Amino acid sequence: IVVYTNEQVEQILAKAITGKRLHQIIPYLAMTLFSTCRPSDIAYEKSNRVMEWSQIKFDDSWPEVKGSAQIDLPQYAKDGKRKSKTRDRYGLLYPNGIGWLDWYYQTFHEGKSPTVFYSSRRKFTRLSKLCDFDWTPDAPRHTSTSCALAKYTFTGAQEFMARRYGNSVEVIKTNYERPIPPKEAEA
Repeated sequence: IVVYTNEQVEQILAKAITGKRLHQIIPYLAMTLFSTCRPSDIAYEKSNRVMEWSQIKFDDSWPEVKGSAQIDLPQYAKDGKRKSKTRDRYGLLYPNGIGWLDWYYQTFHEGKSPTVFYSSRRKFTRLSKLCDFDWTPDAPRHTSTSCALAKYTFTGAQEFMARRYGNSVEVIKTNYERPIPPKEAEA
């Protein structure tokens, strides 16, 4: 399991901001880096399914994570058939993810958010070549999970995170629980 450092996350976002027409994937990056979403929750090429903004409930935060937002994550493909074994769940968008989305739409779209998220494999390939480390598609989610477990230590945190990330507590403990300095987990 690859977990990015804060410096690598900063590099990803900086390259997306400054790279030629790469800024369009910043919302997707924010959702994978700062939420409990899987990449396939946001954009799933095999079914042409793309997350809609209406799935993010900005006015409904989780009491366990102040300033967060709930995300409705049904696990159905375009044709209405079940696409995975994962159950429907409500995800979590962390406060720093909300901050990035707000900044992006204020900066590039006069504060207006579109209906769906933009995703482009070609732009991700370009972005990965600009970074001076290996790009791993699931690393943003792994980074989000590991940092959240290090930062949020309330009673029942592992169970809460397992439900939000769509994993078992055992998977959370085995794969994501690792020593992360508090400064890294905060960012």
